[in-house]
Amino acid sequence: MSQQQPVVPGRNNAPGPYKLTSMKWVRRFATAMTVCWAIALIFWLFLGGRAEFVGGPGPYSITVYLSAILAGLGLIFAVASALTFAQSLAGATMERLSEGPLLNPKGSKRRSR
Repeated sequence: MSQQQPVVPGRNNAPGPYKLTSMKWVRRFATAMTVCWAIALIFWLFLGGRAEFVGGPGPYSITVYLSAILAGLGLIFAVASALTFAQSLAGATMERLSEGPLLNPKGSKRRSR
């Protein structure tokens, strides 16, 4: 008796044609987001960005501006990661629905384009 190996989500080995193909981009965007936020936090907390910002009105040094730019870039990567994941999930769901009994009552498999 053979045992089936467990399916690891996001590794392009899901049973059938329902694969989340964009998961590597979700991981890349999430990694870039984490790196940007970590560097921004280091600039903000440990290199004096917060103290300078709270200390009084500008002009501010590059530490404050760089931490703000990196935090904003991290936010852009977070949105890109969420949108890529949602798009991949919706595509896999629509592919599964198009082959199921709801939209294909005869049960025959449609050919992929």
